[in-house]
Amino acid sequence: MKEMSYNELIEVIREERVINLQDVSTLFKNLVNAEEDYEEYSYVNSIRKKLKVLARMIGDEEWTIHADENDYHNLAVDYARLNLYDCALEIIERGLKKDLSPDLLADKILYGSESGQRELCEQACERLIHLDKDSWGWRAYSFTIQYYLKKVKSLPKGKGRDRLKAQAYTLAEEFINYALLNPEDAADRAYFEKASLIKEIGFDREGGKHVTQESVLKEGCTAINPAPQCALCLADIMLERGKYDEAISYLEQCKLAVNSVQPSINPAYVYLLYAMAKTSRLIKETVDGDYSGKETVVESIYHDFHTATDGFDINNTYKDAADRIIKMLEIQTGFKDLSQTQSQAGDEFI
Repeated sequence: MKEMSYNELIEVIREERVINLQDVSTLFKNLVNAEEDYEEYSYVNSIRKKLKVLARMIGDEEWTIHADENDYHNLAVDYARLNLYDCALEIIERGLKKDLSPDLLADKILYGSESGQRELCEQACERLIHLDKDSWGWRAYSFTIQYYLKKVKSLPKGKGRDRLKAQAYTLAEEFINYALLNPEDAADRAYFEKASLIKEIGFDREGGKHVTQESVLKEGCTAINPAPQCALCLADIMLERGKYDEAISYLEQCKLAVNSVQPSINPAYVYLLYAMAKTSRLIKETVDGDYSGKETVVESIYHDFHTATDGFDINNTYKDAADRIIKMLEIQTGFKDLSQTQSQAGDEFI
């Protein structure tokens, strides 16, 4: 079936009085791809105007919507990725009129929080908390915990703040219990959420036992395998402490985990951190500055840096760090980055 243009879809909607969200989703992706091909502000702005018109039409009960819960969620995610949170919320709100879905309420909490609309978050939280927890999925737990954490950090010290901390901590415990009993790939996220909560608000007493961010992350890595979010956070901690072998061990777990269709961690960051940990270990082991016999190690580090910068989308801060460390290694070790040299030679040939 031929994909419709924006004008064709609008014409069909007006004729049939029906909006099929899958058709909108297909058009959305086509418009966004077109936006990436043009840098002119006026062109990009006109595309965003079209996207906003479609969101308003979805929110308008004048039109019948053909969609299920996942269609509403997926389209809202697409809008949110462009920071069009008001549009995402309009879509979520229309979906909630059809079905009081815990996942859609969780989306409303997330996008309301991202756009600073606290009242919307409070409304969604209130509705979500009164639903049976048996109907909750990982989004309901995760996004509510994140919102509670954000709210706790904005409150002054006092009983209200302490009460909210306790509620957040209880929810984090319930999230772990839920995740370990469900087939969804949520257990890693659940342990990571609890560890992040402890780090941020210091709620570290559990049955009289002292609990830390690190202990919860390690518990997650023991309970499930792989646990990439927990392992990556532990790698960051170990690298900061100068425990390079431990950092590298956790990052090797992460490398296995990013070899998936939808990795839960940033592959570029994993390889960047892996190369940095190996660099730090090499320098620590070579206090005399004699790198003879270590060319293979240095080449593997260059290779990991280029995997990070050339194999994935990466921000400029990470790329600048990789380039800076590669240059430093070339000077310190005397071993040139041959892949960089070969790339430059290829460019000259072209």
